Amino acid sequence: MLLTYVNKLNIVSYIQIIIFLTFARLKSAITAIILEELKVFILLGIKYYFRSFDIKGEEIISSFFIFM
Repeated sequence: MLLTYVNKLNIVSYIQIIIFLTFARLKSAITAIILEELKVFILLGIKYYFRSFDIKGEEIISSFFIFM
C-alpha cells in the first residue's frame, strides 16, 4: 500500500517536472520571438529616423547587426 503510494507520488512529480520544463521552453521560445521582433522594429525605426537626415540607414543597421 505504501509502496504504491510512493510510486504514484514519483509519477506525479515526474509529470509535474515534464510540464514545468515544457512551459519553461515555451516561455523562452516566446520571449526569443518577441525580442527578435522588437529588434527588427527598432532597427527599422532607426533606419527611417536617419533617412530624414540623409544618412545611410543601411550602414547604421549593418553596424548594429554586427553587435547583435
